[in-house]
Amino acid sequence: MILQLSRNPDQRSCPRLRTVVSCLATVCALSLAALGAAPALARPDNVSVAATVDPATAYLGDSITLQVRVGGSRNPDQPDLSELTGFDVEFLGGQDVSHSSVMIINGRRSEDSFKGYVFQYRLTPTSKGVHTIPPIRLVVNGQPYQTEPIQVNVIEPGSVEGFKLRLTAEKSRLYAGEPVRVRLTWYIGQDVQRFSFSVPGAARGGGDYDLLPAPDPRPPGTREGDPRFITFDFLGQPAVASRARAELDGQVYETVTLDRILVPHKPGEGGGRIAVGPAHVAFDAVVGRRQRSVFDFAFDDVAKTERRVVASDPLNLEVLPLPEPAPPGFMGLIGEFTVEATAQPTEVNVGDPITLTVRVLGPEPLERVPPLALARQPGLADSFKLPREPTLPTVQPGAAVFTQIIRAGSDRVTEIPPIQVPYFDVASGAYGIAKSRPIPLTVHPTTEVTLEGDTQGVSKEQASGQRRGGAGGLAPIITSPAALGGRDAGFDLASALRGPIGIGAVAVPPGLYLLTAAAVFVHRRAARDPPSPARRRRRALARARSRLRAAAKVHPAVGRGADPRHTSASAVSAAVRGYIADVLALPEAGLTGTQGAAMLQKRGVPSAGDAEQLLGRCDAHLFAGGLAEQPGTLVDEARALLDRLAGELEGSR
Repeated sequence: MILQLSRNPDQRSCPRLRTVVSCLATVCALSLAALGAAPALARPDNVSVAATVDPATAYLGDSITLQVRVGGSRNPDQPDLSELTGFDVEFLGGQDVSHSSVMIINGRRSEDSFKGYVFQYRLTPTSKGVHTIPPIRLVVNGQPYQTEPIQVNVIEPGSVEGFKLRLTAEKSRLYAGEPVRVRLTWYIGQDVQRFSFSVPGAARGGGDYDLLPAPDPRPPGTREGDPRFITFDFLGQPAVASRARAELDGQVYETVTLDRILVPHKPGEGGGRIAVGPAHVAFDAVVGRRQRSVFDFAFDDVAKTERRVVASDPLNLEVLPLPEPAPPGFMGLIGEFTVEATAQPTEVNVGDPITLTVRVLGPEPLERVPPLALARQPGLADSFKLPREPTLPTVQPGAAVFTQIIRAGSDRVTEIPPIQVPYFDVASGAYGIAKSRPIPLTVHPTTEVTLEGDTQGVSKEQASGQRRGGAGGLAPIITSPAALGGRDAGFDLASALRGPIGIGAVAVPPGLYLLTAAAVFVHRRAARDPPSPARRRRRALARARSRLRAAAKVHPAVGRGADPRHTSASAVSAAVRGYIADVLALPEAGLTGTQGAAMLQKRGVPSAGDAEQLLGRCDAHLFAGGLAEQPGTLVDEARALLDRLAGELEGSR
C-alpha cells in the first residue's frame, strides 16, 4: 500500500498526503524492526559471559578474586578452569543474580527483568611475573562460550619492617609417606587487620606433599574466645593457632603459631630433596587513623591500613625412599605403632556375637590408618565368622579405633589371636609388625535348629547328630498310622489322598511352612551376610543414579521452613559417597567425603579431586550455611561425575 501511494501522481501536489505517507512508513518500519528484534532476544547469541579479577596486580602470596559472570541464564554449567596454571584455585561458590521489577508511573506499567549467574573463585599465585588467565570455557543453554583472556601482574614482596614469618620442621630428613610436624610462626610488631596465609603448591593436591591439620592445641575445657588462641581459615580449612609474646633479634613481638602435619608423597628428585614454601602471609597493616566525620558512628573503624605481604624462607627437606620389598599387608603406615585389642563378652556359646575393639596408636594424623580387614588376619578367619568388608576407623585423640562383631565357629576356640598391623619403623629403618595380645575366650557348645545349609555356629558333630536324630539332635520323625491319624484313629488316609481336597489338605500346610521358612532364612542370611563386593560393584552405578533421581525430586513442603537446597545436598552427598563405598568395597556408614576422595586418589582415579570438591560443596550446604545455588545444579554435576568415575574405575581394572 505504501508503494502504491508513493507512486500516485497526485501525491506530488499534496504536501499533507506526503506527510501522512511518511508517518505511515515510519510506523511500519519500526513495527517490522520490533518484530525482527523479538525473536533475537530469545536466541542463545544474546547470552553474555565475562571474567574479571580483583585486584589485577597482587603480591606473591596474596590472593585475588576471579568472577565469571553469565547474563541470559540462571543455571549455566560450571566453568572449565583446567587450562588455568600458575595459581592455586579455590571455588567459593555460585550465586543466582537474576532480578525483576515492575514500576507504574502515571498509570503506565513498565517491567525490568534480568537473568544472570556469577561463579566466584579465589586464586593464589604460585610464582611471580605476568600471568595470563586463558579464555574460560563454559556451556550456557546448551551452547559453548568463552571469556576473554586476562593478565595478572604478580609482584615479589619485599621485607616489611616490624613483621617476620618463620617456617620450620621438627626434622629435615624423613621417608616418603612419613608425617612430620611443621610450624609457621608469624611475628607481629604492630596492629593488623584481615590476614591470610598461603603456601604455594600445598592447596593443589597431587604435588610433592600434603599439609594436613595437626591436633587442636587447645586443652580440654578451653572456653570459647580464649585470648590465647585464634581461629581462622588456612588453605580452605579451619585452623586454630596459639597466641603469645616472644623476642626475636632483640625485639619483642606478638606471635601467632600454627602447626601442620606434612606428609611427602614420594622421594625427592635430584639429591632426594623437596622444597616447601616459601610461605606467605598477606595482611592489612594499621598505619594510622583518619579524622572522624559527622557521618561516622561511635563504633566505626577509622583505622588507615596498607596491604602488605611477608614471606618466609623455603623449607628444604631430604625425603628418602622406603626399602624394598615391603612385607605383605603393608599399607603405608610409617612411624612407631602399637595395637591394643579388647573383646566383650569373653564367655560365650558357639555363634554368639562378640564385640571386638581394636585400637591402633601411633603418630598423627591417624586418619591415614587404612581400613582393617579382619578376614586377612592370620588365624582369625579359620575360627570365627567375620564381616566380609574392611572396617573404617573412628579417629579419637591418639588412636584409630575399629569396632566389629565376630562369632566363634566352634567350641574348640580358646582365644582371639593377636591383631597385626605392619608398619615401617623410622627409628630402626626396618619394617615391623605391631601386634595386640591374644584375648582368652571360653566358648561353650550349643545346639541350634537350622535349615539345610545354615550350620553357622554349630559344630560338625552337632550338625551330624541333628541329622541322625541322636542325642542332642532332632528326634526321629514318627511315621506310624496312629501318629498320622490312620485307620486305627478312625480315619483312612489312603482314601483321603485320592481326592483333590484331601491332597490339598495334606500338601498345602507343609508347603506354606517351607515357603515361610525359606523366606525367613533368606531374610536372616541377607541381614547377616551383606552383598558380596562383586555384586556391590555391579549395582553401584544403578543404585547411585536411583538416589540422584530421588534427589532431583525435592519437595520444599517436607516440613515448614525446609530448604530444598539442603535436602538436595544431603541426597547428592549420600549418592556419591555410597557409589564410592560400593565400587571400592568399603562400608558406607561413617564414610566421609574426604576419606572417599582419598581412597580414589590411592587408586589413581583422575576425577578424585572433582569428587572431593563436589562433596565439600554438599558439606558447605549442610554444615556451613550453604551457597545460593539451585538444587538441580548439584544433581546434574553428580550425574556427570558418576559417569566419569565409572569409566575411569573400569579402565583401571
